[in-house]
Amino acid sequence: MLMQWEDDLTKKNQNHVQLPLIFDLNSDEQKVFDYIKESKEASIDDISAYCDWPQSKLAIILLEMEMNGIIQSLPGKMYKQP
Repeated sequence: MLMQWEDDLTKKNQNHVQLPLIFDLNSDEQKVFDYIKESKEASIDDISAYCDWPQSKLAIILLEMEMNGIIQSLPGKMYKQP
């Protein structure tokens, strides 16, 4: 008699959908998020100019947003929504 555990696990994994977590954005994060959303893709230089912040401040915000899955980094210091 076969248990068919592998088939059951395969079926469960195929139907698994990961739901995004919802984060409350602070005012700085919301400003960055809105700009990236409107631009589709934005460079760190463009975001820095738009927000009128030094890149050192912006880099911290972008990293935290990326780690929370709110934005995605691309090659060339570009960012977009996932």
